[in-house]
Amino acid sequence: MREITTCSRRNFVRGAALGAAGLAAVGLTACAQPAAKESMADAGDGAAPELAPADETWETDVLVIGLGASGLQAALGAAAQGVGVLAVDQAPDMVGTTNITTSGYLCVGDKLQMAQPYHYEVREVFDKLNEYSNYCFNTQVLKAILDASSRSSNNLIDAGLPVKVVELPERKELTGPTLGQICGHAYDCKGQERADIFQAALDKAGVDSRYGVTAEQLVFDGDEIVGVRCTQDGKAVDVNAKAICLCTGGFLGNEDMVAQYFAGSRVVPMGNPACKGAGITMALSAKGQMGKAFSLSSNEYGGANFDASPMFAFRPGSGSNEALRLVLLGSIIVDSQGNRFVSEEIANKEAMHCAEPFIRAKTYYTVVDQDFIDYVKSKPLGETMGDGRMKKMFADVMIETLDDDLEAALAEGWVAKGDTIAELAAAYDLPDLESTIETYNGYCETGVDEQFYNAPEFLHKVATPPFYIVQSFPAGWLTLGGVKCDASCQVVDADNKPVEKLFIAGADADLFCAPYIAGGSANGFAQASGLIAGESAAALAKAS
Repeated sequence: MREITTCSRRNFVRGAALGAAGLAAVGLTACAQPAAKESMADAGDGAAPELAPADETWETDVLVIGLGASGLQAALGAAAQGVGVLAVDQAPDMVGTTNITTSGYLCVGDKLQMAQPYHYEVREVFDKLNEYSNYCFNTQVLKAILDASSRSSNNLIDAGLPVKVVELPERKELTGPTLGQICGHAYDCKGQERADIFQAALDKAGVDSRYGVTAEQLVFDGDEIVGVRCTQDGKAVDVNAKAICLCTGGFLGNEDMVAQYFAGSRVVPMGNPACKGAGITMALSAKGQMGKAFSLSSNEYGGANFDASPMFAFRPGSGSNEALRLVLLGSIIVDSQGNRFVSEEIANKEAMHCAEPFIRAKTYYTVVDQDFIDYVKSKPLGETMGDGRMKKMFADVMIETLDDDLEAALAEGWVAKGDTIAELAAAYDLPDLESTIETYNGYCETGVDEQFYNAPEFLHKVATPPFYIVQSFPAGWLTLGGVKCDASCQVVDADNKPVEKLFIAGADADLFCAPYIAGGSANGFAQASGLIAGESAAALAKAS
């Protein structure tokens, strides 16, 4: 492989079309950029900064950036083709990657599912996902992912990862929200145990895994991608590669990018805040084209707030402030003007798949009175949580700490308390709140919700002081939506032409639809797309 001449005028990083704020957020240098349609060779002096010589140079056939769900599979897939694979991650070890705390994944037709009394075929799942999403998927990519999902799952099973297939007593009709339940697997280990299994699989495959390595920018010779500039322990490292797989986990930790692609919203990160869009930025710097569908796998456990500690509601026993759960238990929800904007019944029953209204709202509030607080404390949470998985998880959980948690939230500033609705409205500047509550209470008295048609059991009159208002923000495990790719997971430009040497997978890629419609599909799509990207990159490396 040709070595990079780091002091050459033609060797430089190309900045992404995200603006200075987006570049700074992923550790890139904000600088004057050439026009998108100009070749870098024609951009002229001063179009982009030259790179200083690297302290070290590493060589590989395939470079995988990121070792989360997609990066792990990309590395395994490439190594299985007999090429040299170097995989890097900025975490200090495998435990710090995004793939250690996830719950499970969707796949179709792996060896565990095939051993069940019945299973579903790729065609059935393909048809239902398309139908349920109103045909919003890139169907060539979707088909490739579903075809590869059994192989990516078998990679984990063969590595000894304990997973449990969902077993059902009878065949059920496939619908969007239940696809993950029907076609999913749940991990039966986490933390260090899971990390050890993943690392052992990489080692057995001959993958060179290096941690504490931050990939920062593509390196070009003219218009040709020749490698990636990384840093490790304060040193600049150039990695020369014949093909590159971008698997950096999306941009959940980059507030500027989240605001840009999520309608100005702020999103509380439940996943890895170190995922700042580096892979996406690099793809855009090579004239890759951003996709158009952006969504979240949102928080089905409750609400979230940047000022809360912890910032989001989570599993039983996780230390969550129970006041955050109030936003999904069926009481009135309003926007930053104090107006209802979502069916509280739908938000309760479809919490994971109801991100879009909350993303649009950006900041939202639930209002409860003392009667509702007493009602929630009187029964297990499973009786008031509508998501099926949450009902089971919280079936015997009583929120005995709610009073103390409300006091803690008041001190942190994301809950307000008052003897009148006017006091609550003033606390968060919600000019329409009083009139909204008056109208809503009328619906509660008649049992008929004339605005959003909630069933009577989701109409809780707000009438008995003291009153509480809980502020919340959208929250999610990762951003869903990224750079366009073809069925081989190769980055494509605005004209859908492949970008040479560059492959993309997982949350960095445009694989998903909005809204997120199938539990486990984020992780499952990441795994399968990573496998495709790694195999495709290896084929290119072997041919070069």
